[in-house]
Amino acid sequence: MSLREAGYTDRIVLIAAEPYLPYQRPPLSKAFLAGDAQPATLALRGEPAYARHDIEVMVGDAVTAIDAARALVQRASGAELSWDHLVLAVGGRPSELDVPIIDGATGDLVTSTSSLEGVHLLRTADDALALRAAASKVSRLVAIGGSFIGLEVAASLSSRGVAATVLVRGDRLMSRVVHPYVADIFRRAHLARGVSLEFGAQVTALVADGRRVAAVQLSDGRRVEADCVVVGIGLTADTALAEQIGLVIDRGILVDDAGRTSHPAIYAAGDCATRLLASGATERTESVHNAVQQAKAVAAAIVEAAPPSKQVPWFWSDQFDLKLQTVGDTGHDTDTTVFAGDTPEKLVVEHRRDGVLVGVTAVSSPREFLQYRRELDRSHAVVNAQA
Repeated sequence: MSLREAGYTDRIVLIAAEPYLPYQRPPLSKAFLAGDAQPATLALRGEPAYARHDIEVMVGDAVTAIDAARALVQRASGAELSWDHLVLAVGGRPSELDVPIIDGATGDLVTSTSSLEGVHLLRTADDALALRAAASKVSRLVAIGGSFIGLEVAASLSSRGVAATVLVRGDRLMSRVVHPYVADIFRRAHLARGVSLEFGAQVTALVADGRRVAAVQLSDGRRVEADCVVVGIGLTADTALAEQIGLVIDRGILVDDAGRTSHPAIYAAGDCATRLLASGATERTESVHNAVQQAKAVAAAIVEAAPPSKQVPWFWSDQFDLKLQTVGDTGHDTDTTVFAGDTPEKLVVEHRRDGVLVGVTAVSSPREFLQYRRELDRSHAVVNAQA
């Protein structure tokens, strides 16, 4: 859509590996998992919108190979398609848990792990459908990982009556991304709503009962019983296609501000892309807002238009009836000021460097967050104009 809005008039083909029109992923661990909706309700746009913009959408036929020299892509069906400009927006893959599986009765190592039932990753609509179906048949969920996916899944499935336990490797929730006061609000919220939290939990094995998961083994010898395990320990950029053709990789597909890769006619955007900064450092941001901004930058580069104005990246997480929102630089090395809200589950944290506001974290304070976001966008625009 950004290409059409930028004035591109040539053929556009969108190829999706999944059998659905492009859809929103954030709800998969939130409202979609807690409810009964189908994937079609998540679609970013319906078929008529693509038709109006003369965009061909090919679903369920993943690109399996790229021939950069001949400017061709090959799909799973065997069909080939030529291109003048190729955009890789392939996202990422959930990080898998690298621990052994042991037999619960004998303690012996289970050599075949691929068929262990009850262990889930969550990235696609089909993943969410499978997890939702499982939730109707299980009673004890263990979410491995104390950040967004693990906490959102625990919140969503506990609302469906499943007893949920979250295993947190560190000493607080979302420890790498939020202020300790924010982490404590969510700790109290989960506990108050029936979710069990285990801190300092180092997973050493999954315990099997036949072909099904029965528990999670911890380094202190304890076993946490589970008939459903969700692994939420991070996302790895999907660089498989890029590596096939020798693109430069740095935790993701390395791109410049315009989304250009090391091949002049190939671009990347979203969770799969790592941006090279002017300082020489690199940055990979996993958020919807970042993906949209990168898509606009790619579109502008392809039509040789002026780059779009940059906005400060922002992110959100819904857990129960609490909404976490962050914008800008909220690093632990910033100077912070905490403003309590009118209830114990509301909070705003200002993040500053050298006295300058660089980021904000808000809990269930959407109005205040929007004001801060606009302020940061304005100041960011001034800095860019002066650069």
